[in-house]
Amino acid sequence: CCPAINGAVCEFHFKAKSSCGSDYYSDNTAYAKINPDGECENSANLLSADSGETFAKGSKCVVGSIIEVGKSLSLKPLAQCFKNECKDGKIIFYLAKGVQVECAKKGDEIVATGGKYSGSIICPDPQEFCIKMKIDNI
Repeated sequence: CCPAINGAVCEFHFKAKSSCGSDYYSDNTAYAKINPDGECENSANLLSADSGETFAKGSKCVVGSIIEVGKSLSLKPLAQCFKNECKDGKIIFYLAKGVQVECAKKGDEIVATGGKYSGSIICPDPQEFCIKMKIDNI
């Protein structure tokens, strides 16, 4: 299955921006196909700092609409990459310029505050996200 949120997709382990696709090898079953410039840990993939994204070791994909205040972005959510950590059952996403967004519950839409960015992040399930992070770090 390919769970998209308003068209935005992260791959199963939150490692990359993806798009829904199917092919002969998947028996035409939809799956999250990693975008060529979508790997969150590849620093060469940062196209613009306007989104507050961080492409570096430990960055993960999440659906959001984060954009620097004063810049324009489609209102449609996008797959975006941010550094993060799991702490006390929550996910803390670290945007550029020292901004943090904290997710405690799946599906919550958390608005970026602090005046540097506008938009929001749609929270993945913290338990699922953090388990996959822990597995990736073993």
